[in-house]
Amino acid sequence: MNYKIKKVDFEISNFTIASTNIIGSTLIVISEKSYKKYKIINYIGKGTVGQVYLIESYHDSSVCVIKISNSHCMDDLIDEVELTQSYFSKNNIVHPSYPTYYGLFKNLKAFGIIYPYFGFYNLEKIKYIDYKIDFAHNKEIIKQIINQMNQFKNIIHCDLKPSNVVIEVDNNIKATVIDFGLIKETIKPENLISTSFITSPESLLTLKFFLDCVETTENEPIQFDKHDYFGLFSIIINLFVRNSFWTLIVKYLTDINFNNDFLYKQSASTVFVYMWYRFSYKEKSHIANKSLLNIINKIEIMYPNISTKKFLDYDEFFDNYVKSFIDQETIDKSKIPDLKDFTKQIVKFDYLLRPNIDELLTHNFLIN
Repeated sequence: MNYKIKKVDFEISNFTIASTNIIGSTLIVISEKSYKKYKIINYIGKGTVGQVYLIESYHDSSVCVIKISNSHCMDDLIDEVELTQSYFSKNNIVHPSYPTYYGLFKNLKAFGIIYPYFGFYNLEKIKYIDYKIDFAHNKEIIKQIINQMNQFKNIIHCDLKPSNVVIEVDNNIKATVIDFGLIKETIKPENLISTSFITSPESLLTLKFFLDCVETTENEPIQFDKHDYFGLFSIIINLFVRNSFWTLIVKYLTDINFNNDFLYKQSASTVFVYMWYRFSYKEKSHIANKSLLNIINKIEIMYPNISTKKFLDYDEFFDNYVKSFIDQETIDKSKIPDLKDFTKQIVKFDYLLRPNIDELLTHNFLIN
């Protein structure tokens, strides 16, 4: 694979900075030896660092997408290009969601990246249109995502969630993981930050505040290769419930008296980690991994009342929340017990107890 991303200049014509809508404008891509024009035909969505648009070539009508940074997030998008190019090349990763062009805009303070187009809808957005994904296709989507996770090799995506999986809804549904702006390597990653509700327990051990929780006397080093499992969990649940995964999980935590506003903050990641712990264990004494035990002790010091909250174990959570919100059109009733076990294995609190990729792909839920 050619890992070189072409550096260009961007310009938008038929557009003024005072305008709030660039749909219909012309995007010009300028490099030393080429000059390409695209029509900005649709708005796809907004992320943390900018907006994403669908663009169509004036030359051959091919389509792709451009991510345009907010003026104050240019450095974040530049980092995204550099990290993607460096890590993909270093680990010889072949993945379809690889940038083709990047550069600064001449007529506005912004940075842009052009990516291949893999579908207008992400797995979060598609729930709100009149389109149903049946059980067979849902299983295929899950397998495709797991296989892509396997291709990442020594890379952690760090932001694997429904909004970062786009799908093509033709005869054969194809899922593609996108947005590698937070990627890290599995070897001694620092500040392994993810969206709060997909924060793995072990990822806290990479943050300065929790470094004193690391037990250096452990025989085996901490493993980070299963960090993205919690993002995978959010995707799987999202595929089968009527509302979004985020809506479901916030309902659960507010039902046990967590403040709704607090759950939207990154600092709430500690609460989600505590939730993962209570999914797996009734008592702290059952946690064999000393580093993870230290995390729970520290969280209980941070939030003195957290241990008194009425957290559910995973079976109770699934029966009371997931199962009651399942859209019956998306899964065969007979497969719900397998779904329950499959997802339970993914969110084991201790990373050593979670299945490997091969075990995921051969679970009854996916093969029967």
